[in-house]
Amino acid sequence: MADVESVIQAAVGGVAVTQVLKEEKRFDVTVRLSRPYRKDIEAIRSIPVDSPDGSHIPLSQLATIELKIGNSYIFREANSRYIPVKFSVRGRDIGSSVDEAKRLIATRLPLPSGYRIRWYGEYKEMKEAQHRLALLLPIAFGMIFLLLYWAYRSVKYALVQMLSVPVAVTGGVWALLLTGHHLSISASLGFLSLFGIAIQDGMILINFVTNLRREGLSMRDALIQGGNLRVRPVLMTALLA
Repeated sequence: MADVESVIQAAVGGVAVTQVLKEEKRFDVTVRLSRPYRKDIEAIRSIPVDSPDGSHIPLSQLATIELKIGNSYIFREANSRYIPVKFSVRGRDIGSSVDEAKRLIATRLPLPSGYRIRWYGEYKEMKEAQHRLALLLPIAFGMIFLLLYWAYRSVKYALVQMLSVPVAVTGGVWALLLTGHHLSISASLGFLSLFGIAIQDGMILINFVTNLRREGLSMRDALIQGGNLRVRPVLMTALLA
């Protein structure tokens, strides 16, 4: 079988028998049968194969040769064959598109035994990033709360400061809806930045109100005066950030 395969490879595909050197580059010299002897299936069937007794046997007597449509390239990963299917998404987010594709495939394309579907590309990267964010967000909020408590020395002020985060989320969601964008990894990172800006602006306002309280103003007057006097610095800080 190995001799037959080597004959077919040499006759049809060609084999490199030597190399030529041109300047600093090496080029293979490939030898194979002339085109008339390999141009069609009948010519391939007539390719002679040496037998152990020295005679020549046509390839058609050793193998069944026929034309069939097949893959020009076989993809493999982890010793398993796979067929890549690619598509692009426009006008909607990747997550909902892949979820709909999964639902349609499950209902309209039952897979035979031994076949499976794996989703890669941006969808896989998005899922991995979402998993990391799900782990990191609670840790980040916990650290932010500890830093606020350390700065204010008060659980009440730290909790009040953390309440600015849901308000920032509401504004961010409305901004996505108005601009027609979908929630993506980049948008999630933008939300994280928005959380930091909201907490920073809240610290500016709370510190100013606290100083007014120390000067003897009531809570209501301190909040009104602090809101009036600090709205411009807070807006400038938010816009610059």
